[in-house]
Amino acid sequence: MTWLLVVHTALCAWFALDFIGVPRLVDKDPLLGLAGALLAAIVAIELAYLRGHARAAFAALPVLVYWCWNQRRHWIFHFAGAPPEIVTKYAALFGGNLTILPRQPGRVVPDAYHTILHALLLADLALTAAACLRLLA
Repeated sequence: MTWLLVVHTALCAWFALDFIGVPRLVDKDPLLGLAGALLAAIVAIELAYLRGHARAAFAALPVLVYWCWNQRRHWIFHFAGAPPEIVTKYAALFGGNLTILPRQPGRVVPDAYHTILHALLLADLALTAAACLRLLA
């Protein structure tokens, strides 16, 4: 549970930046909406983990699966290319933000905030799935 707690805590802290806004990293989003609902869910799961409720992993798993699925378009457009209007839209939304990956013509390159967010999401998903399997064993 230790690595799961560390990664989930990091995910909560990193995602919270979305509601604070950090110049050149992430714009500020309103709390009302899908992002706010995801924040509420992961914070509730975090509190359950901190109280020693390992079975909270069963609640976390569908949230993380949905969230990863919802974020897939960043990577589909990166690896497979994107129509010009999508590249233009992403450039308008995220073009001024820092990136970790090099920019490529005709492709969407996730900004640094989303690259780190997605790495944390995948790590949390893998550790949560492993925790669920351990609890079922």
